[in-house]
Amino acid sequence: MIKFKITIGLAFIALLTLTFTSCNKDEGDTPDYVGTWMNEEMDYSMEEPITIFTTLVLTESTFDMAMSVDLGDAVIQMAGIKGTLSVSGDQFTIEPTSVAMLNFDTFTLEWVNKGEEGWEEALAEMDMSESETATYSIEGNELIITIEGEDQVFIRQ
Repeated sequence: MIKFKITIGLAFIALLTLTFTSCNKDEGDTPDYVGTWMNEEMDYSMEEPITIFTTLVLTESTFDMAMSVDLGDAVIQMAGIKGTLSVSGDQFTIEPTSVAMLNFDTFTLEWVNKGEEGWEEALAEMDMSESETATYSIEGNELIITIEGEDQVFIRQ
């Protein structure tokens, strides 16, 4: 009877050890790119310079990007893109599933989903294709995305 209790006790301790080890391992498995990132750039192509903000929210399998401009007296969201994300090594591949552009008459975003009328036109207006691949690296709190030879630096929020 004592041997049975010891065996059950050891089995219970082994089970608890595996459970806690498994939980700790799962917590550390989140990829370093997951999170909210922000890019801020100045655009000098207009009469007055404007600040363009790009917010990028990445999960292990999705992305959500919003682009806004600061006009001095107002911040206006100009565009948005949502879709799927796959990662292989240092390569991001995104496939948009929804894109939005600002309607200047109503000052609201008008979303178009993949498969809907106007999808191809919306992608063309955003200068995107059905699938885009970019290289990424992370240095401290910076996410550097390189696409077509150009770097865009995002800061972790």
